Amino acid sequence: MKINLTNRHLFWNINNKTNYSNNTICILNDKFKVNILLITKCGSTSIRNFIDYREKLYTELNENEKKYTKICFVRDPKKRFYSGLNTILQRNNKKTRNFMNAYKNGNLIDYILNNKDEHLTSMSLLIKNINVEHIYDLNIINKLPKTPSCPNNNKVFTDKIINKIKDKNIFSDDKLVNYYKEDFDLYSKATKYVIPKVSKLFKNF
Repeated sequence: MKINLTNRHLFWNINNKTNYSNNTICILNDKFKVNILLITKCGSTSIRNFIDYREKLYTELNENEKKYTKICFVRDPKKRFYSGLNTILQRNNKKTRNFMNAYKNGNLIDYILNNKDEHLTSMSLLIKNINVEHIYDLNIINKLPKTPSCPNNNKVFTDKIINKIKDKNIFSDDKLVNYYKEDFDLYSKATKYVIPKVSKLFKNF
């Protein structure tokens, strides 16, 4: 059974963007009592397509759900960053326009630091103050069936912007280095071997 959170979009549009961790989206599997804390651009779509789950905001968990084993998947911060850019530019919506305005006005660093888009928000921020029992390297779930990606009708434009940002060596900016510092630490500590409960959840680990 797959039950999606009906107000998921509210989480990504909360006013206090520095407080994401107070309401992180959880993917709950009741059979194995596992709570996968959602981090954007870290396999959440593939996971949703592969397991039975319910979604809840972290603050809405009941006492029983709070006892579920809490896990999350993390990704190399740079790869996640550029994957996030790709998603933002492909979708061509209001957030894309906001991103492009920041990019054209030379405000991209501040745009990122102010958590204007969840695809670029620090992984560490999304699980801050939550006792995550197991943090896994996203490469673990590479064996899961891939979700077909939407055709990118604007690929030339998307690649052009991403390559320009790469050429600027954006990760050398001190503010950005500091912002993502905990993400690099987090990824360096991620494990590549899952506990039996999680293995059974995904069956083919």
